[in-house]
Amino acid sequence: MSHKGVKKVKTTLFIIWTVPLIALFFALFFVYKYYNERGVEIKVTFDDGSGFKVRKTHLMYKGIDVGVVSDIRVHENDLSKVDVTINVHKRAAEAITRIGTQFYKVEPKVSMTEVSGLKAIIGGIYIDVYPAGRNFDEILSIPRKYEFIASKHKPIDLQNPSLFFTLLDKEGKLRKGSPIIYKNFEIGQIIESELKPHGVEHRVMIERKYAHLIKKDSRFYNINALEVKASLSGVKVELESLSSLMTGGIKFTSPKNSPALNNNTTIFELFKSQDELTCKLDNIKLLAKGGYNLDKSFNKVLFKGVEAGSIEKVHYRPQSDTTLIELKIASKFRKLIGEGAYFWIVEPKA
Repeated sequence: MSHKGVKKVKTTLFIIWTVPLIALFFALFFVYKYYNERGVEIKVTFDDGSGFKVRKTHLMYKGIDVGVVSDIRVHENDLSKVDVTINVHKRAAEAITRIGTQFYKVEPKVSMTEVSGLKAIIGGIYIDVYPAGRNFDEILSIPRKYEFIASKHKPIDLQNPSLFFTLLDKEGKLRKGSPIIYKNFEIGQIIESELKPHGVEHRVMIERKYAHLIKKDSRFYNINALEVKASLSGVKVELESLSSLMTGGIKFTSPKNSPALNNNTTIFELFKSQDELTCKLDNIKLLAKGGYNLDKSFNKVLFKGVEAGSIEKVHYRPQSDTTLIELKIASKFRKLIGEGAYFWIVEPKA
């Protein structure tokens, strides 16, 4: 009888210790899983924190959830900015925590020039991330970084490269969203504009499939989105595109033998019209006796009744009673201008 009693006690002790050990094993497993799978925290500084919500605003890459906002605070050294802490998923953190990674706040925008971020209407505001390299090996070679400043404009997607260049606009009539048109197709647009001392510089993006159309010797000019031609036979109205009607537009010419553009730092001059483009860049100067009331926006240079150029500047000199007139002649009439060329001003007669 005493032998059976000892066996029962041993069985009871085994059961008593087994349950806590199993519980301890699962506890250690979940602790390990938590620390092994928990994300990496980064800090991104934004100009505005409106719409951000802790544990609800997500970090997205090409539609995939790669993190979530874990904390929002006012910047310590600049009260006009907001620090957003993001918990990045461990697998994604390998690529995101690198120098050069860019972050952009996506929110609904509807205006005359832009319609974007419509997905945010349903799912709420989110943050887009743009890795610093074109492939994983290139990204992993970049040093680590955990604090970033958000981009004010939508960054360039290096995984879908396009052609970029700059247009120098002396008049500054165009703006973000203005289309680049080739044979009535919109192949690109102005993505950013910046005021400079010498004019406005427009950053232009051309879709990758149309990049071959842009040459090193391409020349760009403004277009009239809405053109009305009236004659005795009727009225003809031509509209380039709806977007160009709202924001203006740009067309270009590209010589066939010119090499394709492959440099994103190229700067092109933007001509104010196709007429100006057809003229040579050097002007012809005429000195006339007396004063003349010429309107450069109305009066033209004619050859046998055909428009051959435009008047660029008219400057009257009262001391000598002379007028300096600068002309720009179209290239196809340029060969007519020689030493014996004669210009005269035709005035209306009563």
